[in-house]
Amino acid sequence: MIDSRQLDAFADDYLGKLGSPVSPRYLAGPGDPRHITHALCAAGWTVNSDPLHPAIRMKSPDREHELVFKPSPHTSTAGGG
Repeated sequence: MIDSRQLDAFADDYLGKLGSPVSPRYLAGPGDPRHITHALCAAGWTVNSDPLHPAIRMKSPDREHELVFKPSPHTSTAGGG
């Protein structure tokens, strides 16, 4: 689980980077889901998935919304080609 020290470090690291869009979008690459999941954790979302599995499932604090991230083989950074 992410602790408050890690969330503070995330906020400090990305404060100046967020909101800088890349155009055209395909140049940005697949991205890193931690940019979203860390922000959602900071906003009170809970992780409802196995930490050893690449799929991520999160629930909003009011339990009305859910994020499900299922990486495809094309978004994996492991291995090589």
